Amino acid sequence: MPHLKPLSVNTKATLTAGRKEVADGIENIRATQICIPSETQPVSALSFTDYVKSAAGSILKDDYIAERTVISFNSIRKVTSEVSFDADERNIRNWLAIMLRKGTSPVTLRRYLGKLHKLYSDFRGVTIQGEALFSSLRETISDQSLYGSRQDCETLNKIKDLPSRLQSMPTAQASIAKAMMYIFYLGGAPYSVISDLRFNDDIPEIDQLREIVESMPRERRTYVFPFKHGSVRQRQLHREMTAGFTTLLSDLAIRPGDAFSAETICVWWIDAAIECGLNPEEIAGVVRHIPTTHAWLRAVNPLPLSEDEKTARLRIVADMIADTTPRWYAMFMRDNNTPMISATPSAMPVLHS
Repeated sequence: MPHLKPLSVNTKATLTAGRKEVADGIENIRATQICIPSETQPVSALSFTDYVKSAAGSILKDDYIAERTVISFNSIRKVTSEVSFDADERNIRNWLAIMLRKGTSPVTLRRYLGKLHKLYSDFRGVTIQGEALFSSLRETISDQSLYGSRQDCETLNKIKDLPSRLQSMPTAQASIAKAMMYIFYLGGAPYSVISDLRFNDDIPEIDQLREIVESMPRERRTYVFPFKHGSVRQRQLHREMTAGFTTLLSDLAIRPGDAFSAETICVWWIDAAIECGLNPEEIAGVVRHIPTTHAWLRAVNPLPLSEDEKTARLRIVADMIADTTPRWYAMFMRDNNTPMISATPSAMPVLHS
């Protein structure tokens, strides 16, 4: 066996330098595949939504799935116009929730998400953040409980007509209807909000709520709504409220898809909010819980909202359902109320009971 001479110092240094050069080369190759953002890395002046819209006429014209993906993504209203990774995620999740609500199948949604992933990589580069985002989105759409959303446009249309029908209802029926609408205007609030409501309580700054409270008779009464306060346990009281609402809906030929519950009113409000143009993340930030029939809302991260911001969004939906301006006189004349009218040139009349 030939005798091997020990390596000289110079040879060892050469081999070490060579290994380092190879390692650096491998890292450079990896860097071209996975781009790690840094503080000094330039940020595109476009948001991802702007990029998709600007490229809509030229992106993959021969790819039908890519074309449908672009059309669906461009049809949503942007949650934010900020240029950041966070804004990209919010807009994509908003789109995903809308697609789930429309009843898009898991197979189609996976295909759409794959095309959107490619567009995102073309725009931002293949980044660790981007890969993590789309991995999370794929995990989201694999949750079967998010599918099967039901939209009941007929019921929502009848709820929108309800305020205009109040003046023609018998007093007892109108009181039940007003209690139900009070819950609705608050985004599907719990029953305790109306069962415990007193005339001297503060209420949110929503005209429709004020209108309802002022329309209720006050003589020898502490509570706004005429339920059996103090005579039954709260659980029994809430059961009786559900029975009253169910009877009202039956009389008005309004038939919810499932058995009526407090969650039913929340479902109506969510559908109305979508019709008003609120984004899923805004809706998720307002409602107290997400109904099982509207699990698609879990695809977004709820928008953190202050109480004033929540109230502003509640007002948007309330104004779509019941514009207070044309009905104020008839509404206040219900139940033998005689308001004192003080006209002002810049606002609706101020009403006092």
